[in-house]
Amino acid sequence: MHPVLRTTIALLFGSLLAATLFWVASPATAAPEQPAGLANLRLNELMASNSSTLFDPDDPDRTPDWIELYNPTGSPVSLNGLALTDDPARPTKHLITASLTISAYGFLVLFADNDPQRGPLHLDFSLSAEGEYVGIYAVQSDDSVTKIDEIEFGPQQSDISYARSLDGTGNWRPGRPTAGKSNSVNPPYISNVTSPTLTVDLPGPTGPFTVSATITDDIGVTVAQIRYSTRTAPYTEPLSWTTLPMDQVGPTQYAAALPAMPTGTLVRYYVEASDGQAESARFPLLGRDYGYMAGYAAPRVLIHKVVSRNDYVPDPDEPAERPDWVELYNPGTAAVSLDGLSITNDRNEPLKFRIPAGVTLAPGQLLAFLADSDIGQNTLPNRSVWHMNFTLENANDFVGLYGGEGTAFIDGFDWDERPRFGGFGRVPTGGAWTDLICVVALEEPNLPCDQQIYLPTVSR
Repeated sequence: MHPVLRTTIALLFGSLLAATLFWVASPATAAPEQPAGLANLRLNELMASNSSTLFDPDDPDRTPDWIELYNPTGSPVSLNGLALTDDPARPTKHLITASLTISAYGFLVLFADNDPQRGPLHLDFSLSAEGEYVGIYAVQSDDSVTKIDEIEFGPQQSDISYARSLDGTGNWRPGRPTAGKSNSVNPPYISNVTSPTLTVDLPGPTGPFTVSATITDDIGVTVAQIRYSTRTAPYTEPLSWTTLPMDQVGPTQYAAALPAMPTGTLVRYYVEASDGQAESARFPLLGRDYGYMAGYAAPRVLIHKVVSRNDYVPDPDEPAERPDWVELYNPGTAAVSLDGLSITNDRNEPLKFRIPAGVTLAPGQLLAFLADSDIGQNTLPNRSVWHMNFTLENANDFVGLYGGEGTAFIDGFDWDERPRFGGFGRVPTGGAWTDLICVVALEEPNLPCDQQIYLPTVSR
């Protein structure tokens, strides 16, 4: 073979062999594609017992637990491919696939409410106030995961956050919450605000009502005040707030007296405070406030039965349906008007279902309200029962009866476990609560569902 041809073939063969080896070796040695910027993110703050610190923007009636992420870089970071978990054995328990971004040096709050259907800010797990683990991971293009940051925390107090001493770094410590803000920003912390407890035994005050609060701040409180409003029946006029300065009555204690009000006046109020750096806070949160109705005396009415799993009793207005229901009971010897009363399954929304005007309870009478989210049936010409605008959960729910425009708690019942026989009731009527009741009809006395009483004796 000609020497030149031999050399050319050798060169071509060598090049082909090198290319083949590179093609074979490259996939095995190249690192999986990493989501850009995720490795820089840090867990910055969390709250495992949020009762009044932060609203769910997708449902202002809820205050779920939350986790804050921080981006310590000068560029925005997409969260696509980021996973969060409360179980290190399941690092991808919640994988973010929506278009979420943290701005440069920015903060993002995610809600740990085990309810991802509510939107991209909601996680597929919740936090335990008894303490647990939180971790964030980057999911690679080959589905492998890399741990970015983690924290394991102990028991937590309500409305106290657990945060880094410096954003993205430093030791973790409990303190006042700064959701969506730098941990170095410390607005005044307001707690222990006086809330009137209006029940059937405690009517609303008509004379001056003193409101006190504990207010602390790292550099000192410069402004402490109450903002209050008043309305009279039918309580439809817009709120107009009046400012009342609070006096310092102790190292961290402040107080002021709301003026005397005529009977029937609805009073709402909250506390505000500011410090020397113009950082401000209010309690309760924006959208909520405390309140009372001057001189209001709540009627004595009991919740008699709560059926959260109705398998047998039909809706009288729609017999194909089997809705849950709530029953009220008048234990007194005189008729009671239910005007102005409301029923709810949410403590933060006491006026959820207003009982229609003109409804009364005779002595010893039972009255059912169907929890079927179908208040349109209340306009039926031949309606035989009242329908409410909410439904009940079979476990972990609450029912409350309120008066005084939602300011007076009359009676309530909450439950964690599923009932054994469909519902909960007082046995005997007006007595102690039990889930051992036979649910057989609307507006009937509660009977203990004891198999020794109701099952026939069988002998061989």
